[in-house]
Amino acid sequence: MEEAQAEAGPGGYFATGRASEKFAEIKDAVEEQLQPSTALERIFAEDVVKLTWEAHMYRLARGALIRAQMAAVVSTKMIETEQEARHAQNREAGLRGHQTAPTVSSARTRMWAMRYVTGKTTEDEMPDFPLETWDRLELEAAAYAETLDELTKIDVLIAKTEQRRHAALQQFREAASLRSAPALVQPVAEQGGV
Repeated sequence: MEEAQAEAGPGGYFATGRASEKFAEIKDAVEEQLQPSTALERIFAEDVVKLTWEAHMYRLARGALIRAQMAAVVSTKMIETEQEARHAQNREAGLRGHQTAPTVSSARTRMWAMRYVTGKTTEDEMPDFPLETWDRLELEAAAYAETLDELTKIDVLIAKTEQRRHAALQQFREAASLRSAPALVQPVAEQGGV
């Protein structure tokens, strides 16, 4: 049971599907490179695998945060564009107050925004929105600005995880050097003593 959970990665249940494949890929690569042969080396190699996985997951979370915030920025821009068009329609129709043209639902706007951010939509699919006039770098900059505090925290977690992984690698190297170092002290029986 414990070994199966270790194979699935930290948290076990969390590493399912593609994530468990990625964890196995990381584990195989680390073990191939380090080639642990003693129990102590295997412990340090496992630490390297887990810390590599942890840093990988932080990076995925960082990317997801940026995409989500960018979708929120795009969604806001879409709503503003739609509101401007509605106000123009109202002016043309002479409507005032509560008599307004119908609006796009916020759920639909969020869906289209996420599709835009992930590159799963085209201008042809979204004729009501002037995508060609939107500067993608400007949208990304707005998303970064909105999430800077959270991104900084994730970056600190990544850096600390990398430091811990480096320390585990150092411990592995020290353990491996003990295995390969010549015996400095000969056993008593070989010295011709007692």
